[in-house]
Amino acid sequence: RDRRKMAERIVSAKARTEDAPLEVSLRPRNLTEYIGQERIKENLKVAIAAAKKRKEPVDHILLYGPPGLGKTTLAHIIAAEMGVNIQVTSGAAIERQGDLASTLTHLQHGDVFFVDEIHRLPRVVEEFMYPVLEDYTMYWLSGKGTSATPLRLAVQPFTFIGATTRLALLTGPLRNRFGIIFRFAAVAAAVALRQVRRARPAAHRERAAGNPDQFQLDPAAQVLDVGRLRRKRRWRQHRGWRWTGRGRR
Repeated sequence: RDRRKMAERIVSAKARTEDAPLEVSLRPRNLTEYIGQERIKENLKVAIAAAKKRKEPVDHILLYGPPGLGKTTLAHIIAAEMGVNIQVTSGAAIERQGDLASTLTHLQHGDVFFVDEIHRLPRVVEEFMYPVLEDYTMYWLSGKGTSATPLRLAVQPFTFIGATTRLALLTGPLRNRFGIIFRFAAVAAAVALRQVRRARPAAHRERAAGNPDQFQLDPAAQVLDVGRLRRKRRWRQHRGWRWTGRGRR
């Protein structure tokens, strides 16, 4: 009898068809799906269309603004709109010139190289990027002392996208290498509500459409982490508190 119960268990490693809608990516895939930052979207459409007509990469782009407004998402969208690959890294992860050179030599024509938190780039690496951003050429010295030999290596034209939350920490020479600079503004409440509605899993939207009485909570309440609130309440009950909705009693 126990073996029969084990055979009828619901838990299984096999994929189920009803779970497919929940696995849909929440990240927008193109500018049409991207919600908010309308001014940036309009300018990007013009820049991307012009680059496609010239059959050249998009000019280097600098994105700055508060965290959580979609800078990384927009970098992926630019690569998708251009139909190229994207390489993603962080300014803190690049410690030496060799780390950057290995990535640049593997870029194909028109690829996007995205560096998040670009203000954390070491000064030596930043100066190494100047000729790369200007004429797609790397310069460095091989060896030390009197036996040092200057080397020059050309890389494929690419689009460099940097994102930062602290624009003031960027040096003037680095900022001047970017042809396009976008400032991300804080989104309005209506725009944030549209983003939340889009991020709701497809299965939840279908259930809400079939039963109008469901999901009638305030939009802000739907964003709350209900599981976190339940864990907090259980912890208080364990400590001898009685939660009444108004506070400790």
